[in-house]
Amino acid sequence: MKHAASAAPRRLISFLLALALALAVPLAAGADSGRPYVTIQQSHYVARVGEPITLFAEIYGGRKPFSITYALRCEADRFTAPRVSGGLSVELEYEFVYEDTGDPLSDTGRKTYTWLYSFTEQTVFTFVPTCRGVYNLDVQANDARQPCAGATSIDIIVADDSDAASSGSAWNRARRAVSDTIRAGMTDRQKASALHGWVETHMSYSRNYGTEEALLSYRGVCENYARLYALLCSLAGLECRVIDGNFNPETYESHAWNVVRIEGEWLHVDCTWDDKSSQRLGGDFTRRYLMLPSHRMAEDHSWETEEYPWLPYPG
Repeated sequence: MKHAASAAPRRLISFLLALALALAVPLAAGADSGRPYVTIQQSHYVARVGEPITLFAEIYGGRKPFSITYALRCEADRFTAPRVSGGLSVELEYEFVYEDTGDPLSDTGRKTYTWLYSFTEQTVFTFVPTCRGVYNLDVQANDARQPCAGATSIDIIVADDSDAASSGSAWNRARRAVSDTIRAGMTDRQKASALHGWVETHMSYSRNYGTEEALLSYRGVCENYARLYALLCSLAGLECRVIDGNFNPETYESHAWNVVRIEGEWLHVDCTWDDKSSQRLGGDFTRRYLMLPSHRMAEDHSWETEEYPWLPYPG
């Protein structure tokens, strides 16, 4: 289950994305082919300060011309704007504070800095990070008639010289987790299974942390598990996404998990409920939610097809 405080920044980002798209969307023309949605690939999943990071967006559905909005945010004690060329830019800053529990790894006092960049049919987005941190990027596509079908979200760890030199930094921990887990000759299925085992072995269910804090403390809630698993899969060359949906068809509890593409099929992975420390299921269910097809996952998970049109809900 997500920490209650974690949903507010996401809702704000969604509202701001919708506002930016409404302002930036041009008049549409051509044949209608359903709601547009976007997938992205990126040049880096870990990078250094000052190193250009390029993302490549592919749009499906809808009709041209499209407007694409990139919401780039970073949680940090201080932050300067990344360098981006072109596009309509809106800079925002807002508090993102958790209850002070005395934990030195808590997010108390940190701010989330957010920049919105809107482009017309620009599917290549390059930015240069100017300070260290975990950068989160939400990408949405829209046309004049159809609302976007959810945002595609990714994390990128950006390190400075001190991070690169420290074996205990989040930057090096993420790279080491993959290098220690993935072996030459592994299939994609074996990689996905091995990284699921790494997350389960190292993480403990606690409360919401940022991606960097989750790597440093090995603690978090479902969103942290899912974002960390997606990051590690991406570093290992797997296509993996975070799904925001519900668990338990009776109570519809807010929940996050992953899908990973194996041999052309999206399979579900729920590292949270496979971790015994979550104490949700009891007993030893460490592989219960590992690479399940949608019809199996739908037995106790649900998601909105409108948000994920590439992941049809069975039935």
